[in-house]
Amino acid sequence: MSRAYARYIIEDFWPNLLFVSLFTLLIAFALPYTFGTFEMAKMMRGMIESMPTPMRAMMNNDIEGFLSVQGSVGFSLKHPITISVLTYMAIILPVRYIGRAIEQGKMEIFLTLPLKRSSVFGTFTMVSVFFFAFAALLTAFGAFLGIKLLNTEAFPYLLLWKDMALLLVFFMFVFSISLLGSVWFKDPGKSVLWTVVFIAFFYLLDILARYKPWLAKTDKINLFKYYETQEIMNGKGHWGLDMMVLGVGALLLITLSQIIFQRRDIP
Repeated sequence: MSRAYARYIIEDFWPNLLFVSLFTLLIAFALPYTFGTFEMAKMMRGMIESMPTPMRAMMNNDIEGFLSVQGSVGFSLKHPITISVLTYMAIILPVRYIGRAIEQGKMEIFLTLPLKRSSVFGTFTMVSVFFFAFAALLTAFGAFLGIKLLNTEAFPYLLLWKDMALLLVFFMFVFSISLLGSVWFKDPGKSVLWTVVFIAFFYLLDILARYKPWLAKTDKINLFKYYETQEIMNGKGHWGLDMMVLGVGALLLITLSQIIFQRRDIP
């Protein structure tokens, strides 16, 4: 690992890291605290009871998982804003430090230094893992503050840490998709498009599968079905399977990306 290269990435990217981490901290704090403070469970149960029967049946599974402080913590990690800002970081890291660096000639300069390609790639990957771990820790701190201010004595903090580990592995998987695009495509813009389309497709499929039974058959290949933050916080879900599928998938894609990077012609 090159300390100088790692320092360059950290010093260059820290404003983005701070923005993403504070944003996720805020969401993780605000949703559980608001939920507990304004007795939203009672309000939402009243709303469910006033809905037509077909609509109530369609929404019941999602709503029931949210009607507790634990469920709201899990929901905050799967909130569209949380997913958006962390996906932004997962996409922009490989595009900026691999794709754009090659396009702008920076990578060629790095490789003229006493640095092997394997060292550059390994350093970049390790720094990226550090970034996501930092974001996960601040997110956990936000959730912890929200829970403590509610005086929730018997909160299962082990489940919270399981969710944070899942968050880390999930977004490393998203990162690995962007990384593969960054080493494969010569145009960094295509890498961004490839990752955004990939994530958006499965996110939309996940939403539609809740209301279209025939789409539920796609669960096993849907990325978001392995990001069960709400289910895990409610004592359900399959944390071990989720971690294994996402972890192995990310590892395979990162390894494939390294092989391509090692063989790629860098002008």
